[in-house]
Amino acid sequence: MCLFLKKVYLISSALARIDDLRYAEFMISRKEKRLSVLFFVLAAAWMAVIFFLSAQDAGESGETSGRVVGMIVRIFRLDAEKLAGIGGTETLDSWIRRLAHFTEYALLGLLLVPAWRFSGLRFAGAMAWGIASLWAVLDEVHQAFVPGRACQWQDMLTDSVGAALGTAVMLLILFAVGRRKNNASESHVQTE
Repeated sequence: MCLFLKKVYLISSALARIDDLRYAEFMISRKEKRLSVLFFVLAAAWMAVIFFLSAQDAGESGETSGRVVGMIVRIFRLDAEKLAGIGGTETLDSWIRRLAHFTEYALLGLLLVPAWRFSGLRFAGAMAWGIASLWAVLDEVHQAFVPGRACQWQDMLTDSVGAALGTAVMLLILFAVGRRKNNASESHVQTE
């Protein structure tokens, strides 16, 4: 794991030095370089968590989903016996799994956008979505080799849509923050 994080750091540092990938308007500050490395490390750590969850065999994965379903039944005070009688727990379990796929890749998209953006890459959103989608494909292929698990194109699609949403949300956040900074600096210049 540590070796993987070192490689991520070296790659992000190398990318930060490539002038062709920088925006023409500005040079990347030290703060942005540090933020880029931080987000690359966080994204790599999250990718490791996704890999770990995918490496669980069908029994372990089912137990994890079962605990989450049980928690939801307790939190919302649902009648577990009635749900089980109409097949509701299986449906709930299916929705929990789908939501888990969507959420884990939305978070990955959220982490990859600032990693690439602060490294100076012009098309950070496209790169973030592409990498998250590629990781989704690799994740599903990996699951094909885990006992009791399978490679499912529906999961790949759910993961990619989640990554797209996370990427879009982070791009909007960065756009709003950048616009706010520009407005603040313009008003500061006008008052002088």
